[in-house]
Amino acid sequence: MKKKVLSLIFMSTLALSLVACGNKKEPDITTKPETKEVQEEVVETKEEVKEETKKEVKEEPAPDMESTIYKAGEHYSIDLNNDGTPEDIFYELEQDPSYPEFHIANLTINDVDCSDILLNLWEPEENYRIVDIDPSDNYYELVFSTYGMSDDLESTFLRYDGESLVLLGTTPMIIGVGTPLDKYVDALKINHDGTMTIYTRTDVIETTFIPRTYVIEDNEIKLVEDGTIYDFYTPREDKIETTAELKVYTKPDTSSESVVLPEGTKFDTNKTDATTWTNMIVEDGTEYWIRIDKTGKLLDFDADYDVSTWDVMTGQFLAD
Repeated sequence: MKKKVLSLIFMSTLALSLVACGNKKEPDITTKPETKEVQEEVVETKEEVKEETKKEVKEEPAPDMESTIYKAGEHYSIDLNNDGTPEDIFYELEQDPSYPEFHIANLTINDVDCSDILLNLWEPEENYRIVDIDPSDNYYELVFSTYGMSDDLESTFLRYDGESLVLLGTTPMIIGVGTPLDKYVDALKINHDGTMTIYTRTDVIETTFIPRTYVIEDNEIKLVEDGTIYDFYTPREDKIETTAELKVYTKPDTSSESVVLPEGTKFDTNKTDATTWTNMIVEDGTEYWIRIDKTGKLLDFDADYDVSTWDVMTGQFLAD
């Protein structure tokens, strides 16, 4: 294994004093080396300090992918960046003094406060996870989850590079739950090949969730937009109806034949690339494709202002 977890660590050793969540502390170079006798005295002093500040650090096996849950209020010793030295990780929640009904996340790495990186978490979960998105690199990723202000599930990913915590980004969904439309399908799946599959909300014609691919590039989580057509469904019983004439195509390609659907056309939809093309299946079974951007704006509607799908359609499923 390229990554391993070492045994219990003590937090007051001289080596850990050099690690911070900001810049690396420069060593003191003003003092010349002392004699062997003085050096032995310093070692004895270090051992005394180490004994006084001993912590209950839980030794953990190498993280079992994303299934291992790490509890708030406990110390864990894990080598997050494969440098041979385990980091002491401590995470806890405290009551917000200004808003007692809410909580603030506190995070320290090697006794250095890194809580600022989690300031934007809205009512974070009590536990966190450690995952391995890309086994070919030297890092594990810390994942902190929240149900958000309106139950909009989110996960924040961090990486420790040996000197500081790096915020990789925040994605929809959290690990260990199903999608909003199917509780038996993982909403956020680590693929262990450098990618994640995350069911991401789209409101192109109506609200649905499609399995988008996310990657880490240059220490940033990015959504892959490669024109993939995704199947989807919504809990809608009736067909959608147009309230204006709409230009559509016979294929998801502007070079294909185009037609104009009349006002009052009823249709279903179940495919989209979430960036440009979404299908429309009319009552006789014919499939057309309409150009809509990721915000729901119609790209072929002749008007002097922006027109969205909800301006020219009715009956679609739209969540809050």
